Amino acid sequence: MNIKSIVLRAQLKIDGEIAISLYGRCMAPLLVAGDKVKIVRSIQYSTGHLYLFELDDGRLLVHRMICCENKYAVMKGDRSKRFETIPHGNIIGEVSAVMFSGYHEWFDIGYNKLETYIITFLSEKRMYSYRMKKSLLKKWIKRFQSNVLGFMAMCIRKRWIKIANNK
Repeated sequence: MNIKSIVLRAQLKIDGEIAISLYGRCMAPLLVAGDKVKIVRSIQYSTGHLYLFELDDGRLLVHRMICCENKYAVMKGDRSKRFETIPHGNIIGEVSAVMFSGYHEWFDIGYNKLETYIITFLSEKRMYSYRMKKSLLKKWIKRFQSNVLGFMAMCIRKRWIKIANNK
């Protein structure tokens, strides 16, 4: 554990939430350098959600949880090709809100099961190629929900995606 991780964990324990600025491109197009994220403590882990975690080399990353089994989680940036397998103890907290660079208000993540499965699938397949706004995604899901559910069911049946049992 590096000093940044220790300070963030302590601040999170005291305040219940922390805000950090991001740099890098691994979560593009959803999150880019200059965006801020609000991190909250999390005791339950869910596939598709975004988490702040620490790698063994001390780097801190915000990535999407692709799979969560036993004592380990598989994390991946939406733009990254690399998967990170980490123990649950390395997860510092969950992203609850985003302040996009150029904006002065927080946008709640408000995870929805169908939405997170779709985004996780797109992240796994590297097809998530533009900055989707939550409202656009909700409209798309509402309009084409039956097609999306059929598509997701086909993907699950063909084993293109695996839905982890979140406990």
